[in-house]
Amino acid sequence: MLKKNLLIICFIFFGITNIYAQKNLQLNQNNKIRKSTQYQNALRTFKSGDFEKSLKLFGELSTKYIGDEYIEFYYGRSAFEVKKYELAYSAFDRVLIANESNHRARLELARTLFLMKAYKQSKKEFSRVLLAPIPKTVRTQIDKFIKMIEDKESGYILNKVAIFGIGWSDNIENTANDYLFNNQLQSQNIQEDFSFKAVVVGNLIAPFKKDNKKAWESTAVLFLQEQDTVKKNNIFVTSLSTGISYIEKGFKSTTSFTYDHIWIDNKHNMTFIGLAYNLKGKTNKTNMISLDIKLKDKNMYKNIDKAKDSRIIEFGLSYTMPIHKDILVLSANHSSETKDGGTRVDITKDINKLKVSYDKKIFDNYKTIFNYQYQQDTYSQMRSLAGLITGEKREDIIHSCTLKVSKKLGKKKIIDLELNHIKNDTNHDAYAYKKQSVSLNYTIIF
Repeated sequence: MLKKNLLIICFIFFGITNIYAQKNLQLNQNNKIRKSTQYQNALRTFKSGDFEKSLKLFGELSTKYIGDEYIEFYYGRSAFEVKKYELAYSAFDRVLIANESNHRARLELARTLFLMKAYKQSKKEFSRVLLAPIPKTVRTQIDKFIKMIEDKESGYILNKVAIFGIGWSDNIENTANDYLFNNQLQSQNIQEDFSFKAVVVGNLIAPFKKDNKKAWESTAVLFLQEQDTVKKNNIFVTSLSTGISYIEKGFKSTTSFTYDHIWIDNKHNMTFIGLAYNLKGKTNKTNMISLDIKLKDKNMYKNIDKAKDSRIIEFGLSYTMPIHKDILVLSANHSSETKDGGTRVDITKDINKLKVSYDKKIFDNYKTIFNYQYQQDTYSQMRSLAGLITGEKREDIIHSCTLKVSKKLGKKKIIDLELNHIKNDTNHDAYAYKKQSVSLNYTIIF
């Protein structure tokens, strides 16, 4: 009996020793593969962004070292970057066969399934990754993917945002209102005032059942600004745009009908009806470009009596690029409004804008946004006394600087503090003004 027990103990001991020996042998083999020139060359190629070449190199390594976790992972990542999603899926699946607890590979598998439109499987894999101890930023991105999947399963996407804010300005009477044809004259009695604003935005995207590249998009906006003292500057705006969007080769184009209605203390009553076209997409992996063209017909009513109509055409171009962890946006815009002058020649107002926006992340939940805008307003015909005497066309040069500091309050709430300075340098002194303002805003994303 003693001999039998001794034989069993020896068998177990040599079995365990053999297992550890096999593991050490595998570990040494893996280390040898990582240090090999072929592997290092493939890894450098991947990190340089030449994914077509890295796909070929890691493919050769995958054939040579079947089932290696690291090789299969980078083989899958290379395939993903060149949009060969079936290859990527197979590679990530082999990684998980070798190591089921490789959460990074499971995350990449879920992303691949999402782009393969296997939404049910993708959601399942994303949910499994959420059970792992992953960084908060990754968890946030996964939540966004899961929401997109749920939206696709419902047949439409509905986004809702509400913004509430309080503000103060030292010169409430004077501002640059692009929707008014003539900016207000410099007030002799400059006064400060507090204001309250509320904005509600709803966006509905309904993809076509027979063609997922096409969708019907509608956006509705309600804007209210209530002044504490200067009631004549109260503003209420309703806006609606609806049309068809189309996605092809990474670019999205949207053609829509637009309708806007603006009330300024019931004394100015304006409607804008028109067409809009937007084209946006990535020029490379990180940078984005956007083009806007708008045609509008404006009907303006003042003190109930109908004023003259005008026609507006706008062109806009913006370019977005990352700088390290920050974002730089450059934009240019031109609009031309022609107003019927009755028995006189038509009066034209041209607006040219150049804007620079720099978005800098400070901490995990904090960021600052700095905006500078240069705006040039030119009028082809003057009705003011100064214009009639000198014959000089009116030209406004408006400089605007804005600094915003925002903080995320959880996933769907943001609070921000905004400081703004505006100065109008004009060749007609009656239209010159300066203005400082500050506002505190609270945003809720539904």
